Amino acid sequence: MTFTLGANTASLAGYALEDALRTTAALGAPCANGVIDFPRLVERLGRSNYTGLWILELEEPDREAALVRSRDYLAGLASTLL
Repeated sequence: MTFTLGANTASLAGYALEDALRTTAALGAPCANGVIDFPRLVERLGRSNYTGLWILELEEPDREAALVRSRDYLAGLASTLL
């Protein structure tokens, strides 16, 4: 996957983050469980001075648990990469 972030990235209101499973290409997997390179995405968003929302889109039977896992994973990345 290629991420292209232009000069106007800081003015975006939000990013919808949704991972996809490699085996089925099903969208809505918790962050870090699929094919998206989240460390790279978070690092590039930081370099582009992005300050908008990160919106998690999950399609899991236990969405609350998946949300907590995804939130914690992204917060950990942000604390080490930004």
